[in-house]
Order: sequence, then structure tokens, then C-alpha cells
Amino acid sequence: MSHPAADRIVDLYREGAEDWMAARSTLGQGDLDDAGWLERFAATLPVGGSVLDIGCGHGHPIASALLDRGFRVTGLDTSEELIAHARKNLPEGEWLIGDMRALDFDRRFDGIIAWCSLFHLTPGDQREALPGLLHCGAAGATVLFNTGAAGGEAMGHWRGEDLYHASLSLEAYRSLLEDEGYIIASDSHEPQAAANTRVWLARRAFVSAE
Repeated sequence: MSHPAADRIVDLYREGAEDWMAARSTLGQGDLDDAGWLERFAATLPVGGSVLDIGCGHGHPIASALLDRGFRVTGLDTSEELIAHARKNLPEGEWLIGDMRALDFDRRFDGIIAWCSLFHLTPGDQREALPGLLHCGAAGATVLFNTGAAGGEAMGHWRGEDLYHASLSLEAYRSLLEDEGYIIASDSHEPQAAANTRVWLARRAFVSAE
């Protein structure tokens, strides 16, 4: 059985869309070095390459920064309100309402990013979702996502409610990446953030059999 706070994640971001947009609009606002990691990620992509942004929110700051660099961005989020904002303000991107636990693309991407999104899923859902997410990468694709530093659940707080987070073990993430043909470039602890933060950057050496 999932935690009640995990069941609230989708509705919490839908109901708090305006608050989220006000709080998260530019790179470098939080403890994580998102600007630095984004630069490392972008440096691996081909010119004009395609990027899938999972949990894109309203498109700021990650997707907009990638669009500014000339990449073709497809953003996916469960919040209709946040996606509507992205469609209005970043029309050069492709914005889809959907759940990362049920990805269904008929194409593959040069880059995949799930920044501050994957860790809102329960451990069981992550085990189901991450292979599908990784499967969306083309040969040579780069994936960037962040997790906790160890397996388990943790609770933050936002808008007066519990904000659910969970992570698999580091070994489990490594195994899931390797199973989909990704070579880990970095599984670095994020020194500026709390000790429970890990950032993963990996590149796909081959595409697994269909």
C-alpha cells in the first residue's frame, strides 16, 4: 500500500500550480546546482537534438533553458494547469499531459531529463517507471535525474501538506541504468544540498532489444 502523501502528489501540484510557478522560475533558486548539471547534460547532446523533460511543470527553468539553447523539447507533466502555462508561454516546445508511469512514445530522444520529479514516485512505481523512461533514449542518449542518496522514503512539506519523496538503493539505480544500456558518467552526491541528494548522469551505449 502506498503512503497517503504519495497518492496526493499529482493533485498537490495541480492545486498548487500558481504557487509552484511563483517559486520555481529560474535556474539556481534551490540548493541543487541545476544550472551546472544542465550545462553538463546539454554538452553531450547533438546540435538541435531532441529532449524529453519528464515532470516539466510550466516549462521553467529547465525546458526553457534547453529551448534557448536550440534543442527540441517535449515536456510531460500530470498538471493540466502547468502544461497550459507552458503551451501559452513556450509555444516552440511540445507539451503533453501524461504520467511518467505510463510513457508511450513512438520515437526516441537524444536526451531525457527528470529533475526533481522521479523521486515523488514510490519505490515500487520507480522500479516500474524508470525502465520505460530510459527506454525512450536513442543510442548515445544522455539521461539526467536526481534521487535520494539511499533507499527509503522521506517527507518534505509544501503548502501546509506532506510532500512525499522516495528513493531506491544506489545499487538498484545502477542496475536499472545498466540493464537499459546506459554507462554512468556521474552518480555524484550534490554537495550544496542536503546529504540525502544524489544526481545521476548517464549515456546510452546501445539500445536494448524491443
